[in-house]
Amino acid sequence: MRAAAALAQPAATVDLEGADPEVAARIEEARRKVLESPEEAAAWLELGKLYHAHQLTEAAVAGYRRAAGLDSDSPKAWYFLALAEAELGELEIALDAGARVVELVPGYAPVHWRRGRWLESLGRTGEAEAAFRRAVDVDPSAAAGWVGLASILLERGRAREAVDILRPVLAADRTNGIAGQLFGRALLAAGDETAARRVLGMTAGMGAYFPDPWHEEVLDSVTGVLNRLQLLNARMARGELDRVIRQLEALRESHPEHVGVLNLLSEGYLQLGRLDAARAVLEIALGTDPTDFSTLIHLAQAARFGGDLEAALGWADRALEANPRLWQGHFERASIFYADNRLEECLGALERAMRHGAHQNPNAWLTQGDALLRLARWSEAATVLERATARFPFLAQAWVGLAVAEVERGRIERARAALETAAELQPEDETMSAVRTRIRELERAGGGSR
Repeated sequence: MRAAAALAQPAATVDLEGADPEVAARIEEARRKVLESPEEAAAWLELGKLYHAHQLTEAAVAGYRRAAGLDSDSPKAWYFLALAEAELGELEIALDAGARVVELVPGYAPVHWRRGRWLESLGRTGEAEAAFRRAVDVDPSAAAGWVGLASILLERGRAREAVDILRPVLAADRTNGIAGQLFGRALLAAGDETAARRVLGMTAGMGAYFPDPWHEEVLDSVTGVLNRLQLLNARMARGELDRVIRQLEALRESHPEHVGVLNLLSEGYLQLGRLDAARAVLEIALGTDPTDFSTLIHLAQAARFGGDLEAALGWADRALEANPRLWQGHFERASIFYADNRLEECLGALERAMRHGAHQNPNAWLTQGDALLRLARWSEAATVLERATARFPFLAQAWVGLAVAEVERGRIERARAALETAAELQPEDETMSAVRTRIRELERAGGGSR
């Protein structure tokens, strides 16, 4: 077995000159532990994870090899070794190490779908299919397994089967760009060109996240405050709020006045509606740096969420004084005006926000479109929301808003088409039902254009 033979190779050494001092200190501490206890598998495993988390992959492989050599029944040592070897392009060794994980923990789905990917890369599609099927047998919710299986079937010309497999995957996660692009290709191969082009457009440029708790354990070994913040920010974007907040609170203990830590923590508190907790950490951040843009924006949001719009506007203005070129300040003012029903001022602030880069943010388009709808400026609203759907095809609220604008303009077929696209992206809601009712009224009256 290639992985077993590799265990005898010596551990790598790494030059840490120029590294982040916190990272270097953690690695040096882990090194001391393996020197003190060279026969301790857990110490080598921790050293390997530290190397791995900081992209020192060859050194990580050496640490994992020693860990697996000392404890051949450690599934994580073999799994982490497989991941690292695969990152280095050593897929055959990765497969061997992964096979040992399967022997030890056959019920861990990620090892099966990762082996499926590696086998597929090597052109061993029959074995890859078996691995993907085992992944979904072990865990029917393992989207990576279904996506891998659909890829194999599509390659074999079984497009309809791939479509049937991928439809529930996308129903569970509309933002899964990998599944979406594969679904679009499968629809195209199955002859449904119209649906295919719509799906391909809606998921273009979108990524995907496939859960793998053991891999997350490696990522959790990352150290250095900026590295940690980058990791936790990505997890917060995936909605892992409770976990991220616990980790940020722990990070805050060692960095009690770090403005970045305090701001990301406040963002989590705000998303959970813990306004007092958010204000408390933001006051500390403000004391550290009274002109920090993010702190001032988050204070504005905390005030707005709490209904104190006058205070919110004051904080937003201070943020713009600190940096008038960032779109977030203008957008926050627009959000405050929107909440206060000052819709013309909202649109003015949004115009400035768009000029400074807010066009990249879907909420800016939604706010602009909704403000125009509330002002009954149907044609302008339709133009804005049509541009929003072109830029963010997966944004269900934009399609619903476009349907509202079109039906009020009497353009029944356009409204119906927008509504049907929205229905593919989200469950029916009151607004959608109201648009359907309005369409029926116009049809009974014989009004509206096709």
